[in-house]
Amino acid sequence: MKNKIRWGIMGCAKIARGQFLPALADSSNGVLQAVSSRDLAKAEECARMWGAKKAYGGYEEMLLDPLIDAVYIPLPNDLHAEWAMKALEAKKHVLCEKPLAVSLEKVTAMLETAKREERFLMEAFMYRFHPQIGQMLSWIKEGRIGEVRQVSGSFSFRLEDPANIRLRAEHGGGSLWDVGCYPIHLANLVFGSAPRKVMAQSHFEAVDLSTTGLLWYGENKQMLFDCSFVQENRQLAEVVGTEGRIIIPSPWRPDSQEVTISLIQGRERYEKGFLASNPYRLEIEHFGECIQGKAEPILPSALSLQTVATIEACYKSARTGRETEVQLD
Repeated sequence: MKNKIRWGIMGCAKIARGQFLPALADSSNGVLQAVSSRDLAKAEECARMWGAKKAYGGYEEMLLDPLIDAVYIPLPNDLHAEWAMKALEAKKHVLCEKPLAVSLEKVTAMLETAKREERFLMEAFMYRFHPQIGQMLSWIKEGRIGEVRQVSGSFSFRLEDPANIRLRAEHGGGSLWDVGCYPIHLANLVFGSAPRKVMAQSHFEAVDLSTTGLLWYGENKQMLFDCSFVQENRQLAEVVGTEGRIIIPSPWRPDSQEVTISLIQGRERYEKGFLASNPYRLEIEHFGECIQGKAEPILPSALSLQTVATIEACYKSARTGRETEVQLD
């Protein structure tokens, strides 16, 4: 246990129990110190199941634990900013589920708090840590597809539970915040900036159930995306350049299964396979290495700002029916 990052989990959400905690148990540099919930019985049950040393019946109480180095926040989207900043002010490093917050103003405040408190804050876009994304970026850097001109991405699934929190606007629900953020994040990662302007269209009920969008990055560079809660399970990403293209069939949820990506240059097709790999574990280990000074973050804070600003612009465009500029300040 020596030199391992001691984690506290804020809430017993499904993603914490189903993804993060199993990955933490398998990680090489992390250990579960505490679990907190507003329901102490839930915290105690989760702590027993995953071997946590402490269970707390409140988030504030857990933040007072001096043995916790880092906090994982899988709370509803509208609570990310509040509790991330409280954790940072309690001198904890913070890994916060995407989206980091539901407004540019809040993301800016979170990053300023992390800087002031000299603590590490990272947005948990776990897909970035799967080696297939590193391979894609390497092919692009090597010039294998020429100059990138277009990124396209899709992410949809059928959300059939009417009580699901993703369908509640007051909690930052909506398909764009929940799954559309993935292809937008990838495009900003590839192009190295936010788009200059966007045009989006959504099907709104209480929240956007589906959204499609076109993002312009200037210099003949663009991005096309679609996301939905009312379509068949679907995920796909494609990066198109002047001399080739890259296809990633399972970009956002490769999970722990074998996957293959393709590099296509004219009539030539090269396929690269990857053994089963858990991106949540890789994310946790990278986060720990950043805290320990062993690695530089591969998810810079600027990317979080760019992504939330892009999403805000997409919502504005969808509501007004007009092309909208992306505002980063």
